[in-house]
This record gives sequence, C-alpha cells and structure tokens, in this order.
Amino acid sequence: QQADDIREEGSFHSTNSTPSRSKSGQVVVIIVPGTESSSYGPYNLRLANAIHEMGWTAKVVNFRGCSGQVNNTPRSYHLGFTEDLKVVVEKTAREVGPDGVIYMCGMSLGANVLLKFLGEMGNDILKYKVRGAAAACVPFDPYACHFVLNAG
Repeated sequence: QQADDIREEGSFHSTNSTPSRSKSGQVVVIIVPGTESSSYGPYNLRLANAIHEMGWTAKVVNFRGCSGQVNNTPRSYHLGFTEDLKVVVEKTAREVGPDGVIYMCGMSLGANVLLKFLGEMGNDILKYKVRGAAAACVPFDPYACHFVLNAG
C-alpha cells in the first residue's frame, strides 16, 4: 500500500492506497472505515485487495488518530465529521485524471460519515467524479448503539 499523509490547516489524517494498474480511465474506490479502524483493519485489507484484483485502486481513509500517528489537533473524527473526507475526495478527483471515476463505500461509523457527506454535497458531488456509493451497517440510532458498545 502507498501512504499519503494529508496535512491542512492543523489537521492530520492519512490514506493508504493500492498501486494503480491504469493511468487513463482510472477507477478509485474510497473506503471509509468504521470506529477506530484503519487501512490495516482486516476487513479493509480484504476489501482493498478485492478492489485491486479488479484492476481498480482502493484508497482507505485513516481518520485522525487511527493511522498510528498521534492526533495533535484540537479536533477528532466523530459520527458527523465530514471535513477530512471532503479533502480526500477533492484530492482524489484531481489525481484520477479527466476520464477517471470515484466510487465510495463506508462501513459502520464510516457509512454514517459517508452518507452525511453525500447529503451535504448533493448534486455537487458529481463535480468530484463520484459516480456511486455503498453503505453497510449504518448506525441509524447512534444513541442506542452507544449503550451496546459500552456494554462490551
């Protein structure tokens, strides 16, 4: 995997990507992991490898404090924190070239962040070459999920 640290205005988050197999018409799938997961989480590795086997590039977002780097900023990721994801999508849109496309998928907390982000972007998301998204295990009731997570 290739690492890409993104530092903007005091933020720090990173992505890890599988090597690209194509330059023109590049397809990138941005994976948004769940709570405290990262590009090294087992399901993220399996998904990234499957995407890579298809000839596409997988880019896994590491939220602040989840990449192995200490988050020294006053902000952290949470269920509704979409600012870092927007930076990743903007940067990826510039990288894929004129014929490239982006797909996105999120799991658990990442699915909630993804859906909130898409709702905030509305039709403007098309400017960033995003052509599809999938969300799995969305915490539709975060308040109830909180009690289950705390119970262990």
